[in-house]
Amino acid sequence: MPQLLRRKPEPPLPETIELAGGALPLTFRKNPRAKRMIMRIAPGGGSLIVTVPRGLSARKIRAFLERHRGWVEERISGAPDRVIIAPGAVIPLHGEPTLLVHRGGRLVTRLQTLPGTGGMLSPDAGNHRTSADDLFTAAGLSFDEVTPQPGGAATPDVEGVQRQLLVGGDEGHFSRRVVDFLKRLARRELEAAVRRHAETVGLHPKSISIKDTTSRWGSCTHDRRLAFSWRIVMAPPDVLDYLAAHEVAHFVEMNHGAKFWALCERLCPHTEAGKAWLKRHGSGLHAIRAG
Repeated sequence: MPQLLRRKPEPPLPETIELAGGALPLTFRKNPRAKRMIMRIAPGGGSLIVTVPRGLSARKIRAFLERHRGWVEERISGAPDRVIIAPGAVIPLHGEPTLLVHRGGRLVTRLQTLPGTGGMLSPDAGNHRTSADDLFTAAGLSFDEVTPQPGGAATPDVEGVQRQLLVGGDEGHFSRRVVDFLKRLARRELEAAVRRHAETVGLHPKSISIKDTTSRWGSCTHDRRLAFSWRIVMAPPDVLDYLAAHEVAHFVEMNHGAKFWALCERLCPHTEAGKAWLKRHGSGLHAIRAG
């Protein structure tokens, strides 16, 4: 008889939520300090993250998801389109649309202007200063792919594309080679920016790591270990400079108080423009994925 009164085990939580545009992956994070359930769209719009208080039943979680399905639909519809790193795609680099081209062979990955627009670009070609009004014009960075033409040529569908990233090797490793190039470029430019700002405050980092974080663009520990997302190299140079200044400012102020922001402004006069750009376009950078 006691066995008849025993509760049936609850079914597991769903792995996806069905939306008008298809299934969206779900990620559940249990947080003992949370007082209520919280939902947010992952950077790039690739999944829905649900923070769940301790002890909440699966039935209540499923009911919560059902009640807020409309909210999820609305947010996803406004998320930037995903861009896959593949031959013929256009991605931002230094805030400028750049065509990805596979050439094969033993070619070393390099940045070059498109035929008819000028000569070879150096890896530092994007290191120019820009005004706040010039900080990347694409809202959400939703670029279209380009259409290959007969004879191997390609014509971008995006106005203003003036340069290309030429990639050698086997096409199966194309995406990895592009990401490797972007990581190397990000490290070099971030190290230079950090070095410049560190000289100003008279303190130097213990280490600099390049990662693919989604929750934050950069971080600084109490012993001055810095970490940055490599994706910041796709943003305009002033935005990368702001991020470096932000983390170096933590060498002096391990908080986000008034003194911290004053130091940020002293190190990087375009701090407000950099913050605004990341808030508006940051999710677009996370929407760019390896093929």
